[in-house]
Amino acid sequence: MSQAKDTNGPTTTPLDISDFALGRSVPPEILARLCEEGILNHVERAPDGTLLRSVAAALVRAPLEKVVEEVRRIKSHDGGFLRDVNLIHRVTVLPGTGEALRLGLALRYRFLLFRTTFEVEADVTLGEGASLDLVGVKGKPSGLLAHFRAIPVSPGGQAATLVLCSLRFDISSLGWLVDYFLRHHPEIELGVFSATAPVIALCLKEAVERGR
Repeated sequence: MSQAKDTNGPTTTPLDISDFALGRSVPPEILARLCEEGILNHVERAPDGTLLRSVAAALVRAPLEKVVEEVRRIKSHDGGFLRDVNLIHRVTVLPGTGEALRLGLALRYRFLLFRTTFEVEADVTLGEGASLDLVGVKGKPSGLLAHFRAIPVSPGGQAATLVLCSLRFDISSLGWLVDYFLRHHPEIELGVFSATAPVIALCLKEAVERGR
């Protein structure tokens, strides 16, 4: 398989997970074994301790081509597996955006009796295999950036797929309620931030394994 040089990082291939710190440090087959009982979750931090992104690793008990099919269903009118993410109220495929696919996401957030909805538009690039890059271009939360990478594995001799998902966004862009709680309880940021990628990875895993 030919390699493409990424000027912002190491040399990568379409079925490479080395752009995740977890993928660089742990072999895929070991990660697959660790994911057999559940989804792995960790947060990548900058040297100054700033939260960079939430990362999740999941073992999908299906071959890579089934994962590719499901990922590409986000181009359908209902957004494919993204519609199963509990914070996503609605997915709209927007026209006229050139080569990249543009999605409109309506995000619904509830806290006790408080409910609010955020709207964000994101450009999505579908790469070879099940790779996906999503970049927020308008709306809130700002700074939205998500990546999916998948690689075939065979724990126990069975064809499966290791999926890594990452997500980052500017939590301070979500308004006064979030700012209030973070000011008085800064530890909440880690919980809110770290929980995002596992939820999305779980929705993809369940959608593929249901054979929808």
